[in-house]
Amino acid sequence: MPEILVKTDVLVLLGISERLLENWVRDGKFPRPVRLGKRVVWHRDAVDQWKRLTFAHQFNFDPQLGQLP
Repeated sequence: MPEILVKTDVLVLLGISERLLENWVRDGKFPRPVRLGKRVVWHRDAVDQWKRLTFAHQFNFDPQLGQLP
């Protein structure tokens, strides 16, 4: 996938609706896009960082403990 993502790229990548993405941006739960002409875009690194931070607790899960450390 390219470094610059248009809205449809982000929607497909995250498997969410346009309305949910717009709500997340409005509520500060997702990075604000940059406007390039008539399109809004996100840098791939910003989306990847959001995913890492959002799902970090899942990567710290210890199945032997059945919980987070």
